[in-house]
Amino acid sequence: QDAMLYLRREMGVPVERLAWVVPTEPYITARDPPAGLNQITSMELLAAALDEVVVNDETPSASKDTCRDEILARGFQRLERDGRVYRLSDEAAPRKFMDATLNRDEVKALRACAPAAIRGRGRVEAIDGDALRFADGTLLELPWTTAETASTTYVHCTAGAFAFSATAGEPRRPVFAQDRVTVQEVFPFPGFCFNAAVVAWLETRRELSDADRNERCELPVAAAEALTPTELPPSGLIGPLGPDHPLLIGLRNLRRWYATPGMGAWLHSLRLFSLAMNGYTLDEGRALAERSWDGLAAIGLTLGDHDSDDEQHA
Repeated sequence: QDAMLYLRREMGVPVERLAWVVPTEPYITARDPPAGLNQITSMELLAAALDEVVVNDETPSASKDTCRDEILARGFQRLERDGRVYRLSDEAAPRKFMDATLNRDEVKALRACAPAAIRGRGRVEAIDGDALRFADGTLLELPWTTAETASTTYVHCTAGAFAFSATAGEPRRPVFAQDRVTVQEVFPFPGFCFNAAVVAWLETRRELSDADRNERCELPVAAAEALTPTELPPSGLIGPLGPDHPLLIGLRNLRRWYATPGMGAWLHSLRLFSLAMNGYTLDEGRALAERSWDGLAAIGLTLGDHDSDDEQHA
């Protein structure tokens, strides 16, 4: 979105000279009131989704598959009604979340770029003459002459918020090993810098062994085989919520951090921590995590192989 806004507003590139590849319709964080300076946090998204289930009276007697498959989509619908997220098109329901922010004027400008949008075709592998070649092998013939194709700027929109970067497709190594620390994402949006701060804090706790530190840094489950960038699934997809979803990995880690002496107070003194950014106290943050944990269990969602470990730390 930033690239499209810069090309249109700052450089004055005509819409007809842009090709904006949008594989999946996104939700974008609102930067206008009532959202204000408060960014959507992963834990607040879970809470909103669970609240939406309760509002619709979907108790444990309801379909567990429905809750698992639709809970995140309903959470975003709740946030959209509350004015905390925007969509860029009304043609289809958003299927991903991009952890970026836009105001109303920027959304309006991007919606005006609809004629340049190439939607729903997946990742681009190459510009192949007068066609776009996608990762699935399909071609899209471009409606321009060869000269026009050469003078067209292509913008490929694939970033997302749930992917823990692309670590799900990379070789897995522990965060802490002998004489080596590998900084990785152990908590979802927002917070690349926050993740590094957490790893650094754990490194300074001399009473913790590397095994203790790694227990507090559960990582996304690695793919069975290494994937190329074009083989990776789109990041940030709003799909089924299961035990290996980054949101639940982050929730498990957060509960472990709250159970670690001194770590909860440190988190809420840190301006990089999303809940602290949004004004949550330590008690409020801990209560939010526990409410989400209990709510997920109440709708019959399996919380993962680490349930017993988490209960021990809680």
